[in-house]
Parts: sequence; C-alpha cells; structure tokens
Amino acid sequence: MMSRPRLEIIGKAGEIPVGKMKRYICPFADVLVANVEGVYYAVSNTCSHAGELLSNGMLIGSQVICAAHYAVFNLANGEVIRHPEGTTIAPLKTFKVKVENSEILIELDNES
Repeated sequence: MMSRPRLEIIGKAGEIPVGKMKRYICPFADVLVANVEGVYYAVSNTCSHAGELLSNGMLIGSQVICAAHYAVFNLANGEVIRHPEGTTIAPLKTFKVKVENSEILIELDNES
C-alpha cells in the first residue's frame, strides 16, 4: 500500500514578497520557496552540483542561480538550465505548493 503525501505548513504567504525567496527547514527537507509574480514554487534548497544552499543565490524571474558555480535551475520543474562547464548535474526535487488561509503548504512524501 502506498502512503499518502502529507501537507506541511511552512510559513505565511506574506513572509515572501514578490520576487523574493526564503529558506524553510522542515522535518525531512531543507526547502527553498520563491514568490514569482504571486505564484509560489518550492524546491530542494541544495544545489545538485556542489551542495551549496540555493537560498544564498539569486532569484531572476522563475530561475534560481547558485552562488557557488552559477548553476541555474527552473523553479517550476527543477530542470537544469545551465551547469558549470564540464559537469552534468541532476535536476532539483520540486514540491507541490498550496496557499490556504494565507499559509504556505508544501506536499511532502516519505522520500522527502
């Protein structure tokens, strides 16, 4: 029997202005949440190249740029847009996001 994902409240919607991002440490996950034109995206906060915290990087549109080696990831789907030359890196884990009663919730599964 498959276990059902659970929703984790990670913060208030007003904590992240449009065009900003914030780190949340949840049970089982270090998550980066970004507000892109009023739409919230959540991904793993760890760069898949060198393990740098993406919350130390920059948000440009719906892309996050790692501060260490400038890898670029699409927040909507976790895909790698640009990676350091000579490397191949994995996409980021993404989390489904809901906003209910001004609270940001992310969907965690047993693998998170």
